[in-house]
Amino acid sequence: QLDDVRQVAAGSTSCAVLGDGSVYCWGDADAQLLPEDVFQSPIPVQVAGLDEAQSVAVGGSFACALHRERWVSCWGQNDDGGLGTGNTTEKKGVVTVELPVDPVRLAAGSGTACAVLIDGSVACWGEANYGQLGRDVSSVGAPAVVPGVSCATDVFVGDDHGCAISEGGKVSCWGLNNDRQTGDRAASAYIEGNWITPKATTLPGLSDVLAGGGGEGHSCVVTKGKGALCWGSNEHGEGGDGTGVTKSAPTALDVAEVDAVAVGGGHGCALTGGDDVWCWGENRRGQLGQGAFPDATGIVAIPDSAAGKGLSAAGATTCMLVGSQPVCWGFNRYGQ
Repeated sequence: QLDDVRQVAAGSTSCAVLGDGSVYCWGDADAQLLPEDVFQSPIPVQVAGLDEAQSVAVGGSFACALHRERWVSCWGQNDDGGLGTGNTTEKKGVVTVELPVDPVRLAAGSGTACAVLIDGSVACWGEANYGQLGRDVSSVGAPAVVPGVSCATDVFVGDDHGCAISEGGKVSCWGLNNDRQTGDRAASAYIEGNWITPKATTLPGLSDVLAGGGGEGHSCVVTKGKGALCWGSNEHGEGGDGTGVTKSAPTALDVAEVDAVAVGGGHGCALTGGDDVWCWGENRRGQLGQGAFPDATGIVAIPDSAAGKGLSAAGATTCMLVGSQPVCWGFNRYGQ
């Protein structure tokens, strides 16, 4: 059992940052986030060679840590270039990511990671076959800034798209747009059977955004006025508006006093001012925490979720902190 956990990041392998800056992970070992001699572990295992971590972001088969001294390191598989090396050569242990200037925020998606830099730019690296890096790279890219993004305060990354939040709470997105997860298709191109937004494009009518999250085909944000909005895929109710209809523009959810949102593959969750958690969308792996498995096109409360904080979601897994300990629910094939 972990104590003094400061942050938890959900995934097929989930990870937590402790107060002393150490990082522990548990779940699937295929991503090579656990020691080589561990197949899979429902028990947290410390990541060797990594200390002074401030936060951690878990990708599809890799993870990255933002360190207190403002640098980033990554570990795991490098099939998509998620370790920031600019290639797909496998690397053992923890790898330092070379960034143009100091990072201050960090996010990761399926095969891509991005960091907000101290000068307000955003740098991304990893898989690029759907425009996930926001620049002209065809397969795998080393860390480089996303053109057209400035004064950024935060960044979030979905499976194959990314979005930056800039001064004034404006949101600009790039990457795969088959489900309108980057907004309408006015700035998208149809390339080899996919709609792709190749450059960062500002979503009209959206402002005062504080933070957000990206899923497989949808995006959600929380605003300064403590509201939540989502857009993109809505096949399983992940749009949260009860219609099941894909949304090309941000649509408000019927939940108030939202402090944070977390977005998984086909679901989303919100943490409200009363420390309650509300979720919506796909539930075939129990990721909505209902104890039953029908999808929820509307918003449902998570039983016994009071006093939760630090919400995180990825794939079909959701985690949060209760006190200083991580609590997770959903897909558990690997003990995540």
